[in-house]
Amino acid sequence: MKLAVVKLGGSLITNKGGRRSVSRKDLARLADELAEAIGRSRRRFLIGHGSGSFGHVTASEHGVHQGKASAAGVSATQGVARELHEIVLDALRKAGLATWSVAPSSSIVTKDGRPAAVALEGLEAALESKLVAVTYGDVVMDRNQGHAICSTETALLAYCRRLRARGVGIRDAYWFGNTDGVYDATGATVNRLRAAQAPALASAVGGSADTDVTGGMRHRLDTAVAFARIGVSSWILDGATPGVLPEALIGKYRGGTRVVS
Repeated sequence: MKLAVVKLGGSLITNKGGRRSVSRKDLARLADELAEAIGRSRRRFLIGHGSGSFGHVTASEHGVHQGKASAAGVSATQGVARELHEIVLDALRKAGLATWSVAPSSSIVTKDGRPAAVALEGLEAALESKLVAVTYGDVVMDRNQGHAICSTETALLAYCRRLRARGVGIRDAYWFGNTDGVYDATGATVNRLRAAQAPALASAVGGSADTDVTGGMRHRLDTAVAFARIGVSSWILDGATPGVLPEALIGKYRGGTRVVS
């Protein structure tokens, strides 16, 4: 089985400066573009989406990202993350995709914020059944601190590490945000990065201008480096421009930043 990973940033599908505000027109377009690209591919797909103005805002208000939230705060954060997830699933189904939801809160347990136990059987069976697996940023249980934020990037990396160990072929991960890749100090897109070069650039990359409890672009770049180190190349791309997503997934787009092993 050959698998591709796709992440839709929260800045694309929600209005991050607002509160629980969905960019429905953009979400519908991205869902249609995904359906088009997936329909033309022989690969299976694991899709993740950010929490944008849903999970990030609620997690910040309750201190969930600091491991200090009350039970009510943990529950509220899980609830709004799931709320957006259902909206995304509905958009993907309307575009014609047969989706399978993968909730980190039901499949990942962390230890000090790092995945320690990952339930994989259901995800692997769904992919084998040609379902499009969809995950998201969530709040999960943590062995030492009670609870923790599990970002979409963290969940995707945890699943993919274990899928590769079980023989699933994963070569490419696509990260769609609202910039054309990673910019250097002059504002120009860095076209290609080796994993060994990326940490130096990551230290200079900032987070999101909006409420973001997982680290924004810097976290995305750090995750791309981690993927490169297990043999998966990443492509950080502009998902805000119509047509980029399907072109990238069939190998025709030439912009963005590639992070290679």
